[in-house]
Amino acid sequence: MKKYLFLLIVANQTTLVMSQPITIEAKNPIAIQREQETISIPLLSIQSFAQDMKGKNFVVFNGKKGMVSQLVDENLDGTQDVIVFQSSFAPLETKRFTISISETERTYTKIVDGRFIPPREDFAWENDRVAFRMYGPALTAEVNNGIDVWTKRVRYPIVEKWYSGEQATPKINYHKDHGEGADFFTVGTSLGVGGSGLMVSGKLFQPGVFSYYKVITNGPIRVSFELYYPTWNILNKKIFQSKRITLDAGSQLNKIVDRFMTNVPFDSCSLAVGLVKRGNTTFQQGNQNRSMALWGLTNADSINEYLGTAVLFSSAESSTAGDDSLQYLTTFPLQWNSQFTYYSGFAWTRMGDITSEQQWKEYVNIFQQRTDNPLQLTIHRKK
Repeated sequence: MKKYLFLLIVANQTTLVMSQPITIEAKNPIAIQREQETISIPLLSIQSFAQDMKGKNFVVFNGKKGMVSQLVDENLDGTQDVIVFQSSFAPLETKRFTISISETERTYTKIVDGRFIPPREDFAWENDRVAFRMYGPALTAEVNNGIDVWTKRVRYPIVEKWYSGEQATPKINYHKDHGEGADFFTVGTSLGVGGSGLMVSGKLFQPGVFSYYKVITNGPIRVSFELYYPTWNILNKKIFQSKRITLDAGSQLNKIVDRFMTNVPFDSCSLAVGLVKRGNTTFQQGNQNRSMALWGLTNADSINEYLGTAVLFSSAESSTAGDDSLQYLTTFPLQWNSQFTYYSGFAWTRMGDITSEQQWKEYVNIFQQRTDNPLQLTIHRKK
């Protein structure tokens, strides 16, 4: 069996690559353009073909071109579970990639970031298009568990810089646009853009702010973390909630996985996901309650242009649409101790990627098609 050595320059670092790479064939099964699609390959699938690749560093190629990739320990057991990388696909296009062993660990420029911010105790995260935060324990008395939006209009990370400006002397107020965007969004005690709670007898219950967190992974392509909420009581039952949020580079929307647990299951309860109401906006409920979307002025100052927000659901079976004084709501039958997956996010016209209501509707529709029709992956290794 012949062996070959390839020399690859990645991020100004020399990387030695072994022979017999794994080949990944990825097919777009539908007739839509898929921009910056994240491809996730379980390492167990690779290792089933190649035991010699177990516990190694990897490099991904598209032809002869090295690609940015990221290893992720999804269950935090100390062992990497998947390798992720990104590529765009034309309608019905099939692409082939190779994954090889690398002698050195590679470093790349991060375009995503997530971090806990003392002394406010928020958790904030971002990619090259959008930024968000969840309020932490320091603001327990003032807010709840809504997801806040930070309207940035630059590709580079701003979260750490904006928080530091708030602590500087003189203070640099992040509610004012200094050329990078600003925090123009108002969440208050609402669910914000995709927060969740429990609905019991027509009343919405929210858990308050998170009590602690875990970072799953933090770039260069994907940021993912979990938030855990204090025990709360409904009908004398103890409720526990965890929320995993994942944001990939290039995406306007987070992937959110909720889990609600209880010591004594009860049936008179449903899961509710919210989209906070805003003035001067139009609301659209998707077909079969598969989505909720808003479009309108960012705030009262028209110089700040337009903001679209949305929540999308993987399935809307048995869902119910409604609202209250603060937000639009979609509710679902609650499956205790199991996962519920959905997506939420926004687009700001001053970023320049999405500049009209029609483009926002198209983005939401295409995103839904992409989640409903994932890439078809085939893995093999040359003998």
